[in-house]
Amino acid sequence: MEPEICPQCFENYSKLKKPMIICQEGHTICESCLKKSNSCIFCRSSFDDFRPIPNRALLSLVEKLKNQTNQEIIPAIPLKELQIEPEPFSNGETCQIFKAKWKSKDVVIKRLNILNNEKAKKEFHNEIKLAMKLDHPSIVRIYGIVEMDSMLGIVMDYAGEGDLKKRMHNLTFDEQIKFSLDIIEGIKFLHSNAIIHRDLKPENILISGNKPKISDFGVSRVREHTMKVTKTTNSFRYSAPELFNEGNEYDTSCDIYSLAMILYSIFAKKEPFDDLNFIQVTMTVMNGNRPEFPNNFPKELSELIKKGWNFNPKENVL
Repeated sequence: MEPEICPQCFENYSKLKKPMIICQEGHTICESCLKKSNSCIFCRSSFDDFRPIPNRALLSLVEKLKNQTNQEIIPAIPLKELQIEPEPFSNGETCQIFKAKWKSKDVVIKRLNILNNEKAKKEFHNEIKLAMKLDHPSIVRIYGIVEMDSMLGIVMDYAGEGDLKKRMHNLTFDEQIKFSLDIIEGIKFLHSNAIIHRDLKPENILISGNKPKISDFGVSRVREHTMKVTKTTNSFRYSAPELFNEGNEYDTSCDIYSLAMILYSIFAKKEPFDDLNFIQVTMTVMNGNRPEFPNNFPKELSELIKKGWNFNPKENVL
């Protein structure tokens, strides 16, 4: 099944049923529906003002998803099955997040603004390809993809209790233990499936039913024998030293380092190096320094965390 549908006839796009950009806003319908229209069905602009053109970016993504080498099947969710709130509740540089209902289930749609953004398009494809394979209680579940206003969206679990960054200051000791164990199990599951997350941080751990769920696999990688950094992440307080420089080799130990920093944050109730900027954190970490533990920090736990944030990644264990 091809993963994209026309929002007017709800049929799959294909080379024979080509997606066409029909207005300056980038709205897209199939070529068959275009022949029956004389204006954009979304913004009502006239075709006299804009000559419809093929949406080559969308068609390329359709074909790419259809012909993946490992033949994952990515379900397409028809737009008519979703009751979507009109305004996003979160906006990012390359995406918007909408609340929705699907089959009586609360979900969110991560809509990607990817028509002219090759990097975002690649990360979108990577995220759904990896996440569709992951079924674990500590990982956000992805149900499929949908097209909204000519943009592609990922339909996923709704985590209505925010993220770990917002919650970690108010966790009880029992919750600190429970959250830590759940996060560890999620990371173990990723690594057992040869997946390196590479961008673990409290903002990417969502809370649902008072349970942490790992999310955001846009820059994750399937583990190979030798891997090199091709881009740095923005999560500098949680990033392993080997991820600061492009070209460096890395493996699952970079996730172990991030996990150690997350555990520190949970029990210290603050971010590591929270008084330092990016340059200062980079210099501090590359010089082998690590956050100081508060006086009331559990000693056995501090010794465990130290094993996960070594300067030599081959020594990182938890």
